[in-house]
Amino acid sequence: MALATLKVGPGRATPHLISAEKERRKNMTVIPFRDRRLARPPGRPVEPPPALKNQQASAAAAAEDAEFYRVRARQNWAVLALIVALVVGGAWLIERLAAFSRAVACYEFGHRNCMPLKIDLPPR
Repeated sequence: MALATLKVGPGRATPHLISAEKERRKNMTVIPFRDRRLARPPGRPVEPPPALKNQQASAAAAAEDAEFYRVRARQNWAVLALIVALVVGGAWLIERLAAFSRAVACYEFGHRNCMPLKIDLPPR
């Protein structure tokens, strides 16, 4: 509260502010929080996973892992192809919209021959 930190004179607070602060502290409700980790008994010890116990995985588990990574690699390639297709499609769409915008602006100004045809004529 701003009134509790207000000082009068060199380092002194008024008696009224001191008594108001004491009264406010009397009416406060304090909720005690205990550390629950200390209250509960220790559970069973944590055991390391089997991979850390130097146990060799069976041939079936190794084949399963290889299949999992093979499927994951295919999925990664598919996502990469999708992203490349989206980027290429977006670039093409932006280029076509820019060309269309230029043609519309040309027509609006009343020009002719706004979209010349690209015809390869044989040399003369």
